Amino acid sequence: AINAVGPLLDLLTDEGKGRGDTRRAAILALRQTLSRGPEQAARLYDRKKKTGLLVDRGYKPTEAETVIDLLYPLPTDLRGRRETFELMVQLPKHDKLLEDVTRARARNESGPEVAEKERLLEAVSRLHEQNPMLGLRGCRLGILFPEIVEMQVKAIAQAAAKLKKEGLNPIPEIMIPLVGTRNEMALERERLEGVVKGVFESEGVQVAYKFGACMEVPRACLVAGQVAETAEFFSYGTNDLTQTTYGYSRDDAEGKFLGEYLEYKILPDNPFATIDREGVGELVRIGIERGRKQRKNLEVGICGEQGGDPASVAFCHEVGMNYVSCAPGRVPIARLAAAQAALGHTPTDR
Repeated sequence: AINAVGPLLDLLTDEGKGRGDTRRAAILALRQTLSRGPEQAARLYDRKKKTGLLVDRGYKPTEAETVIDLLYPLPTDLRGRRETFELMVQLPKHDKLLEDVTRARARNESGPEVAEKERLLEAVSRLHEQNPMLGLRGCRLGILFPEIVEMQVKAIAQAAAKLKKEGLNPIPEIMIPLVGTRNEMALERERLEGVVKGVFESEGVQVAYKFGACMEVPRACLVAGQVAETAEFFSYGTNDLTQTTYGYSRDDAEGKFLGEYLEYKILPDNPFATIDREGVGELVRIGIERGRKQRKNLEVGICGEQGGDPASVAFCHEVGMNYVSCAPGRVPIARLAAAQAALGHTPTDR
């Protein structure tokens, strides 16, 4: 089922409050886009009339502006939260829709409201996936439904332009998630760079920016040189990279068999807590080497949970990463581990 995502739709109105008509119109446009199906949506990339309201009507990029402002003058990595890339469309839950439609059919009811619910149920059913983790998410969703990501990138560009006019020098870095091929990265950059340039031109400002790839699938690491043709930075999403390398679903593994694997010494450590140097780590190493062979000044970092693990931070230093990203509570540990790694000492949590 495709559920509501408040943070995304809240951006469509003044700070998430007020003009309910704008919010309802945005939801309606997203529903209309979804109901067309992925195949037709892909062919309708230039369609702007029905979804133009998403980026023009009542739209204020306050969230992106706040993030850039808080992190200034550091380069700011801005990527959609996972849920905003995967669950963009506000629809009733599948089970509620199914219940309503079944009851209406049993009572032989008809009318516009029933027809609308039947259409939505059909749309949700059409997007049902046997394995959502490997399905329509990340850059795949952005390619099939470009208006969704264009809206996010327009917010980033508008926020950067506003701050530039205020005398700051923001450097937004826009990361494309789940890239696995050269063409995915190239196509997304081509589409979204046009949005960025259009905003800066209309605002009359010049703002430095970068496009990069979130390296979360093994193939991306193996063809990193191709990805680096259009990606100016890599960020290794080691949570997903660990899942796709091992073939484990993290939620299932940690709840069903990972404990026994550690107890029986099948695995030395939880690979979702500390980086697996021999497997996942080797893919990271290969990706960095091949990426920098194509682009010498390629910026590389990590954005998985392992970014706050001392042993993983030491590994990141060894392979030449420029930064690590982690949860706020792990920042002191990560900084200490980075300093220890730079001095040649063994990292410790103590």
